[in-house]
Amino acid sequence: MCCSEHFPGMISNSELKILINQINKIATFVVKMAFILQQC
Repeated sequence: MCCSEHFPGMISNSELKILINQINKIATFVVKMAFILQQC
């Protein structure tokens, strides 16, 4: 994982999974909004 080089020992595995989960939800929301806006 590339992130471990930037944050050595700062973020645990479970916290990283939660963070990725949140980012995925936000990214999905943004993509949906962009898709809806393109339809107009």
